[in-house]
Amino acid sequence: VLDQVRNQPGIVNAGMVNHIPLAGDEWGTSYDIPGQPRPDGDSHRAVYRVAVPGYFESAGIELLRGRFITDSDRENSQRVVIINDRVAARHFAGRNAVGETLLAHEDVTGAAIAWTIVGVVRAPVQDDWAGERETELYFPFAQDEMFSKGTGPASTMMNVSPRRHRTLLVTVT
Repeated sequence: VLDQVRNQPGIVNAGMVNHIPLAGDEWGTSYDIPGQPRPDGDSHRAVYRVAVPGYFESAGIELLRGRFITDSDRENSQRVVIINDRVAARHFAGRNAVGETLLAHEDVTGAAIAWTIVGVVRAPVQDDWAGERETELYFPFAQDEMFSKGTGPASTMMNVSPRRHRTLLVTVT
C-alpha cells in the first residue's frame, strides 16, 4: 500500500508510524543505557514508536544528528534506533549519542536487545500543543517483530506529504 501511495502523482513523501503525533495514543517501553544508573532501580521509560523509511520526512520531523530509518534497516541487519532530543539530553548531554548503545525489548531468553543509536530527531508535539514533549524511541518496522510479523496489535498510521505541504493520514490495519 505504501509503495502505491508513494507512486501517486503529487506525493513528495510517505511513511508510516504506529501512532501519529497528537493522536493521543502513546505506548511506552522501558530501556536502559549501558553504564548509566537506573532511576530508583527500574528501567527508564519512553514513548515507543515503530516507523518505516519516509516517516520522518513526511511528518516534517527534523533530523538533528545522524540519519533517519532507511530501507537497509532490515530484519537481519544491525539493530538500530532513533532517539529524540529529550532522550539525548537526558543521557548524552554534551556529547553525540549517534553510535551509542541502548538496551530495549527482550529476546526469547528475556535478555535486553542492544540497539545502536543512528539518529537524533527533534521531539515533536505528541499529546498537547502546550504540553511537555515526551522522550521517544523510534524502532524500524522491519526490525520490530510485533509489527513486521504481526505478533501483536499492529495498527499503523500513514503520513503522506503531497506537493502543497498538506498531510493526508490514512489508517492501515
